[in-house]
Amino acid sequence: MYGIYPSMVERILKDDGAIRLWVHEMDTALTHSGIDQAGVDVALDYARVNLDWPPLSVPMFIRLCFPVRDYEAAFKEAQSNAYRIQIGEAVTWSHPAVYWAADRFGWYEVRNCSWEQCKNRWSDVMIEVLRWPNHPDPRPSPRLTSRGGLQTKEVQQAAIEEIRKRLGM
Repeated sequence: MYGIYPSMVERILKDDGAIRLWVHEMDTALTHSGIDQAGVDVALDYARVNLDWPPLSVPMFIRLCFPVRDYEAAFKEAQSNAYRIQIGEAVTWSHPAVYWAADRFGWYEVRNCSWEQCKNRWSDVMIEVLRWPNHPDPRPSPRLTSRGGLQTKEVQQAAIEEIRKRLGM
């Protein structure tokens, strides 16, 4: 941080006690979140390019370590894509974690909740999914088949098994 924001850090963390406390809080949060050096590097690179002030708020810095930083934008992307999937359109995802968060959150809820109604739960789910060690490619959600019939229980169970294999479960 001193290398990127030399005088600004000293203005905020004025003495050695404040610095030690900040380092302890940051270390605890990074460990709890499962963030490694690569995640810290992602956050520092993002801060260097996009932020005028040092991201010394621990929750803000933790969020910068993940590939998806704006949870509201991720929710809106999931909501838009959920509608498009429902009518059979092909969609693209900014990051596979957004798809998996929507899948874990529930497609019905994604389509029918406002951001204000579900922002706390969505944030929790997004954080949980971002902590996964890998994010398999998104798959279209189950919907009516092209022949117009419902999928059978066996087809759905096979799809669930395939997803579990991809997630390493």
